[in-house]
Amino acid sequence: MKIVNRISAAIKKDKNYMTGLKTSGLLCRLLDVLNSLSDHARSLIKDVSSNKVEEFNSIVSKFIGGKRINYCLKRSYQARCCAAVVAHNSKTPVYKLHRSMFNCSPGGVSKRSEERKAARRARDSLRKKNCTRKRLFSPVDAVSYGSNAQKPDLDSETFKIKKEKFINNLAVSKEEAHRILMETALQSLSHLWIEERRKRLTASNFGFVCNRLPHTKCDSIVKKILYSNFESSGMKYGKKREKDAIEELKKMGIKIKSSGLFIDENLPFLAATPDGLIDDDGTVEIKCPSSCSDLTPEESILKRKITFWTIDKKNNKIKGINPKHLYYFEIQGQLHISKRKYCLFVVWTPHGIKLERIDIDDEFWAAQMENKLTKFYLDCLLPELIDPRYPRSLPFRNPQCILDAQKLREEKKIVTE
Repeated sequence: MKIVNRISAAIKKDKNYMTGLKTSGLLCRLLDVLNSLSDHARSLIKDVSSNKVEEFNSIVSKFIGGKRINYCLKRSYQARCCAAVVAHNSKTPVYKLHRSMFNCSPGGVSKRSEERKAARRARDSLRKKNCTRKRLFSPVDAVSYGSNAQKPDLDSETFKIKKEKFINNLAVSKEEAHRILMETALQSLSHLWIEERRKRLTASNFGFVCNRLPHTKCDSIVKKILYSNFESSGMKYGKKREKDAIEELKKMGIKIKSSGLFIDENLPFLAATPDGLIDDDGTVEIKCPSSCSDLTPEESILKRKITFWTIDKKNNKIKGINPKHLYYFEIQGQLHISKRKYCLFVVWTPHGIKLERIDIDDEFWAAQMENKLTKFYLDCLLPELIDPRYPRSLPFRNPQCILDAQKLREEKKIVTE
C-alpha cells in the first residue's frame, strides 16, 4: 500500500511539459522528425542506406583523412564523426566546439588554418556564383544524388491516411484557438506563430490564390508560400516603419492592440494575423510602401504608385477602393476569420497618412473567396505539406481541373490559328 501511495504521489507531482513544447515550437520539430522516420521505416528495417547517409560518409571521410590513418582506437573515430555532424549543421569552425567543450582555445595555428579554409570556400562559392561561363555538361546526377535526390511519392493509401490525419490535427477547439491567439501576439518572434502559420493558408496570400486564372499552375504560389524566405528591401522598410504608423495613429486617438494568429472556426486550414486590433470589432492593416517615401499618400495614389484606390483621370481625383486588388482580398479574409466588422486600412509615408474604413462583406467572401481558397488548399498546398516534392527535385502536383483548363486553352488556340 505504501508503494502505491508513493507512485500516486509521484504521478501527481509530474509536470505537464506539453504547453511549453508547443509554445517553443519544439513539439512540431519533434513530430517532423518522427514523421520522417515513419516515412523511411521500410528502408530502415531493410538496412538500406540513403543518399543522406552517403553524404554524411563523405563529410566524415574528409575529417578522418580517408582511409589512410587508423582512427578506430579510443573513440577517436566516433569523436571525429560527431565533429563532422556539428560542423555540417552549425556551419561554424570546429575550434569553437573545442573551446565550448574544454573551456580553452585549441591554439592560434588551428584557428588560422580553419579560418583560411573557410575564407577560401567562401571565395570559391562567390566566384562560382558570379561565373557566367557555360557548362559543357548538365548536372544530370543532381536529381539522383545528394539531399535533394528524387524518390517516389507515397502510395495512394498511405497518402490518404496522412491527409486525413493532417486535416484532423488542424482542427482546434475555441479554447485552443484563443490560447494560440494570445500566445502568438509577438507574431514573427513567436515560435508557435511560425509553426501554426506554416501549415495553413494565411490572408496575406488570399489575393494571389483568388486572382489565379483557371489554367495557371499552382507551382509559383505553393513555392512562394512554403519555400520562399526572401525578404526584399521594401518588406524590410515596411516592417521598420510600421511602428511609426502606429505611433501616428495613437496621436490621432486610435488605440491599437497587438494581434496574434486567428484560425478560422469552420475552415481551420485558413488563418490571418492583422497588424493590430481596435476595440472588439475592428482590425488594422498598415502599409508603408518604400517607393512612396518621398510622396504623400494622396500623391502616391494619383501617380499610381499605390493602386488600391481607383482615380478619376479627367479630374485627377481619388475615387473609391478597388475590390479586385490583392489588399481587398487580404482584408476581407482577415475580417471573416477574426469575426470583426471593419478594418482600418492605413497607408503611411514620412510625409503623411491616409485612412480608409473597409466594412466586412460576407457576400464577397462567399462568392469570390471561400470556394477558391478551399480548393487551392486541399488540391495544391496540402499535398505538398504531406508529401513534399520540391525538396526531391520533382515538379509540384497540379489538380486535374488545372490540367483540363490548360488542355482546353491549347485546343482553343489551335482552333483560332
